[in-house]
Amino acid sequence: MSAIFENYAVEFYSLQQTLEKAISLSSSSSINDDDHIGGVAQTPASTETNNESEIEDSLAEMEQLVRRMDLEARSVGGNDAKQMKILRDCKAKAQELKANAQEAKERRAQTDSRAQLFASSSGGGGGGTGPAMLSSSNSGGEQDRRREQNSALDSMMKNTARIEQTGERIRESKGRLIETEDLGAAILQDLHRQRETIVESRESLRGADDTLSTSRKILQTMSRRAQQNKLLFYGVVTVLVITILTVAYKKLNG
Repeated sequence: MSAIFENYAVEFYSLQQTLEKAISLSSSSSINDDDHIGGVAQTPASTETNNESEIEDSLAEMEQLVRRMDLEARSVGGNDAKQMKILRDCKAKAQELKANAQEAKERRAQTDSRAQLFASSSGGGGGGTGPAMLSSSNSGGEQDRRREQNSALDSMMKNTARIEQTGERIRESKGRLIETEDLGAAILQDLHRQRETIVESRESLRGADDTLSTSRKILQTMSRRAQQNKLLFYGVVTVLVITILTVAYKKLNG
C-alpha cells in the first residue's frame, strides 16, 4: 500500500466519524421535534441549518477523497489486493453515509412541515392551543379547515420530496461528471505514458539497428581482410615451394 493512499484512508476514517456524529445528531433532533410538536420549543432552525450544511460539506469532501483514492490506486496499477479492498469498503461506506444523510434530511423536512401546520392551526384558532381546538371542534368549518391543512401538508411533503429527489439527481449527475472527468484525465495520463514508452522503444530499436549495421560493416571488413590474408599466405607458400624446388634442382644438376 502506498503512503499517499494510506494517508487518504486515515483522512477518510476521520471524516467518517465526523459525518456519523452529525447525521446521528440530525436524526435525534428530528425525533425529539416530532415528540414535542405542539408542546415545548423545537430545535433552533439556525442550529439545524448549520448541521445540514456541515453534513453536505463533509459528504462533498468525502466524495473528492474517494476519487483521489481511486486515482491513486489506479496509478500503481491496481495490483494491491489490500488497497483495492480498502477502496471498495470506502466507496460502500460513502454511499451508505450519503443515503443516511438524505434520509435524515427528508425526516427533518417532514418534521418542519408538520411544525408549520400546527403553528398555522394554533394561530388561526383565536383562543386555545392548536391541537386542543382540532381535537375538540365538531363544526363543519373546522373539519374542512383540517382537511385543507392535511391536504396542504401532503402537497408540501410531496413537493419537498420531489425537490430533494431532483437535487439528489443533480448532485449524482455532477458526481458522475466529475468522476468521468477524473477518469478521462487518468486515461490521458496512461496514454501519455504509453506514448513515451513507444517513443523510447522506437529510439532503442533505431539504436539497435545502427548497431547491427555497424556490426555488419565490421564483419564484412574482417571477412575481406581474412580473404586477403589467405591469398597472401597461399602466395608466400607458393613462392617458398618454387624457391625450394629451384634450389634443389640446381644442387642436383650442379
